[in-house]
Amino acid sequence: MATFFRRKRDLGGLLSVSLAALLAALALVLVWRGAAPPPAAADYASDMADAAIAPASGGDAAARPQTLELKAALPVPPTAATVPLRATDGSPKRRAARLALVIDDLGLNSAATQRAIALQGPLTLAFLPYGRDLPSLTLEARRVGHELLVHMPMEPDDVTRDPGPLALRTALAEDELHARLAWNLSRFRGFVGINNHMGSRFTRERSGMNQMMRLLADRQLLFLDSMTTDETVGMELARQHGVPVAARDIFLDNVREPGEIRRQLDEVERLAEQRGRAIAIGHPYPETLDVLEQWLPQALARGVVLVPVSRVVVRPTD
Repeated sequence: MATFFRRKRDLGGLLSVSLAALLAALALVLVWRGAAPPPAAADYASDMADAAIAPASGGDAAARPQTLELKAALPVPPTAATVPLRATDGSPKRRAARLALVIDDLGLNSAATQRAIALQGPLTLAFLPYGRDLPSLTLEARRVGHELLVHMPMEPDDVTRDPGPLALRTALAEDELHARLAWNLSRFRGFVGINNHMGSRFTRERSGMNQMMRLLADRQLLFLDSMTTDETVGMELARQHGVPVAARDIFLDNVREPGEIRRQLDEVERLAEQRGRAIAIGHPYPETLDVLEQWLPQALARGVVLVPVSRVVVRPTD
């Protein structure tokens, strides 16, 4: 009988210990379910978000590529150019304005070129083939998301204006013209095509333009006609040779005055809204860069969609 009661007491003690352990485990589960995420995970998510939205320091070019790489790693919502958006009252929103903004004449002045590269984009940056430090400058431009063109020097009507060394000229023999084209296209990498620097005479001369278009077609490069003359044959011959092509709509800074530059930007934005796309060309003048540094963030906030020029060209299949 004594043995029976001892076993009963042992069993009761075991049940008490088991019940206490079960209650402790249940309390631990309830506490764990209500707890915040582990500090390391919360800090990591916060750091990623901060890095993705933090503006690049204007004086720290080395940090800029890292910021853009983090942005690229985060989910990107569809743009208004690719999905139909509607206002809260159900009415259609205005058509998104796709604007290709090109900055010409880069590579001669390092400080001005760096300012252009630092502009909010994506922009299309056109580098003169005889510029300085082209490999490093163009690599930096590509790292921050800009598109590149070779700003091809071509003969103007005005003989007093010099387009620069190894320009394309109407009097050149075919082999010399080919050699100059090849040299101008060898100065840096990563460009998608060319646009003309000056060229009011060369772009209306069919023989040289045909030769140039054959080379562009062979290399699968686009042609942006800067429209330095109304008599250009660029669009016509590009289509004949199957070269993707577009034409400039507006020069921003023929008048180098901030108010006039803003008016030209307003006009090209209006054209983009009206037609769905537009192309403006500016230059790395201090006045132009000052205006663009203010205007670009405001335009993006209004819904203007900046695109590289390759997104608005007419292709052979269009």
